[in-house]
This record gives sequence, C-alpha cells and structure tokens, in this order.
Amino acid sequence: METNVRYTLAGTFVLFMLALIIFSVIWLSAGFTTEKYNYYTVLMKESVTGLNKDGPVEFNGVEVGTIDDLMINKDNPQLVELRLKVKNSTPITVGTKAKLALRGALSGEAFILLEDKGTDKRQLTKKDNEPYPVIPTTPSIIVRLDTTLTQISDGFHQLNENFHQISYSVKELLSPENLQSIRKLLQKLGG
Repeated sequence: METNVRYTLAGTFVLFMLALIIFSVIWLSAGFTTEKYNYYTVLMKESVTGLNKDGPVEFNGVEVGTIDDLMINKDNPQLVELRLKVKNSTPITVGTKAKLALRGALSGEAFILLEDKGTDKRQLTKKDNEPYPVIPTTPSIIVRLDTTLTQISDGFHQLNENFHQISYSVKELLSPENLQSIRKLLQKLGG
C-alpha cells in the first residue's frame, strides 16, 4: 500500500512538472503580458514599401508597439491605412505625428516613427465616425528628398530657360543692324 502512495506522489509530481514546463514554454513563446494596448489608425499618403504586419512602432526611438494591420483605404485607394497597436503607457497626444522611417540609411528596415513636438498635450481621442483615433502623418525622408530634388530640377530647368532668354536678348541686342546703329551714334557723339 505504501508503494502505491509513493507511485501516486511521484506520478503527480511528474505531471505537475510537465504541466509547469508546458505552461512556461507557451508563456515564453507567446509572450503573455499584462501590458495593455491602444489601437490607432494612420493614413499614409505615400508608399509603405518595406513595412510589414507586426513591424515595429517607435516613439522618439523607443519601441512602443507593432503594426497590427496594413490595408488600402476603402474610401480613398491613394491612402494606405495602418492600424497600430501601441502600449497604453505611450503618451499619444494631439501633437503626435507618425512617419515612415528607415533604419540604416536608405535600404534598412522600415518602421513607423511617432514623434511629439507639439505643445498640446491632450490625449488623442477618436472621432464619432472612426473606429480608432487617427494619428496625423508627416512626410518621410524619402518623400522630402524627392520633393527637394524635384524643386532643384525645376529650378535648373527655369534657370536654363532664363539663360536661353537672356542669350537670345543679347544676340538681338548685338545684331549687325544694332551694332551699325551704335557705331553711327558713337561717331556722331564723338565728333
């Protein structure tokens, strides 16, 4: 009888340890957490190439969440709609802006960078017709570079046109007829 009790205790201990190991593996792999999250919408007006579902979301360089979903906006196909899952403790305010950022120059991992440079520290709230609060965007460095290079190119084009116009005007001014007239005028003035 005593042997049966020992086997029962040993079996119970083994089953308990096995359950504990299984629970630990699930907990560590699934990342059970007590952290609470808020969801936000971001409407990007540019290509989001390189962004992936579960990609990082950073606030001033600190990872605070993930990209929960990416989709084309059903009302405006020129917009890409992102749903962000952000830690509840992150101070998302009316002044917070989102932008596409790249880690490591121009060919690195894409992520969403949240920055708050505003003075309005009221918490961002959702409007009645929105499922989540909408974080406004600012252009990424790629868009800003493209815009600047386009402006520079347009400036060179305008400068080139102006140069041609000045060249044509100088050519007209120095035409043989005008030079003849200038010589006659100088001869009359001189003597």
